[in-house]
Amino acid sequence: MKKNNNVRYLCVDDEPNIESTRRRLAAGGQLTIELRRPVADWTAEVDAIHRAMTVEKYSGLLIDFRLDETHQGLKSKGTDGKVVRYTAESLVSELRRRSVEGGKDESYPIVLWSTAKFLKRFYELNPGYLVSYDSIWDKEQLAGDMAGYRQRLTSLNRGYQQLAVAVQRGKVDMPTLLAAAGMSVLTEFDQFMRQRAHGTPYVFQYALFIAHDVLEVGGPLIDAATVRAFLGVEKMAEKDWVTILAALGKEVIYRGIFADAYERYWRDNILRALETLTGAASWLSLPAAERAALLRRHFKRAKIEPAKPMGKDYATDYDCVCAVTKKPLAKRNGYRLLNTRSLRWKEPEYVAGVTYRLKYAELSKTLPLEAEDKERFAAQYGLKPRSV
Repeated sequence: MKKNNNVRYLCVDDEPNIESTRRRLAAGGQLTIELRRPVADWTAEVDAIHRAMTVEKYSGLLIDFRLDETHQGLKSKGTDGKVVRYTAESLVSELRRRSVEGGKDESYPIVLWSTAKFLKRFYELNPGYLVSYDSIWDKEQLAGDMAGYRQRLTSLNRGYQQLAVAVQRGKVDMPTLLAAAGMSVLTEFDQFMRQRAHGTPYVFQYALFIAHDVLEVGGPLIDAATVRAFLGVEKMAEKDWVTILAALGKEVIYRGIFADAYERYWRDNILRALETLTGAASWLSLPAAERAALLRRHFKRAKIEPAKPMGKDYATDYDCVCAVTKKPLAKRNGYRLLNTRSLRWKEPEYVAGVTYRLKYAELSKTLPLEAEDKERFAAQYGLKPRSV
């Protein structure tokens, strides 16, 4: 396995000011990011990137979306002065194909980065393209967490190396990759992968599946905000959070591939551990005040206060979070967001009615509701069904 300081990404970007962002992202000795400006000839560009990744052995590819246009709306020109007339989409599709042609598997991570306005404009119309990349970043968000994004690049490199070894040895299974056992859903994951790949999957197919279909969706794994909702709190001191997690046991924390880039927890293990720890039955049926009292009884020095409900007459037996605010929410007080991913294990996402109504003009377009919940929301808030 490569050490962090040997991780080397190729960055393909046409933005005039990208050099500053590149330097800050690579700062601290964690990795190297080398910049390449695109050329006008599409075939030459594919050949150059493919050679860099498979012959020169770069660890991964960081690529801008609009290689044909800068964020200022200017046409991009290659190093030869000719206008570039392609985006990342056609390049990545061909690069993925070439990385596994001829029976070989030279997969590598590909991260797309751009500004939100460019990404939104394209992917709202073409959501299927989202799963071509291991990760998609909004450049304008990087400054707030450079260390976190830097960690994701090194995590992707380690994960791909782990996958490559497993595939080469013919010993690839979800219990090992996800560092979990005894869950029926893991068998389903394996079956799903083989059906999707029509045989033995390639490294990048495993990587994309684990990232997008397991780690980034609520289901067997949940995020920290959902864990806090299960505890019945909105926030707590870091020391109390660490103490409670330690008491629940190491089995609740996700420790599989890409774990250092995704903070995730096993849903069922969390609930079992809470019930065992406190002696409570059916933990999620308890209101937040009772959950907090049980936790305070066990963790006497912890400052644990129940989360306040988001709206009038809202229940506090929290079993999810509002998709917009990430605050604790009971599903029966929420409205389901339109599900664009057909995964059996994926939990629906909910939004609090008070939040949706407050930002209705924006959210009804960016986060539409399921048809049935759309009608229910319209009736609840006095809106005409056709306008929802």
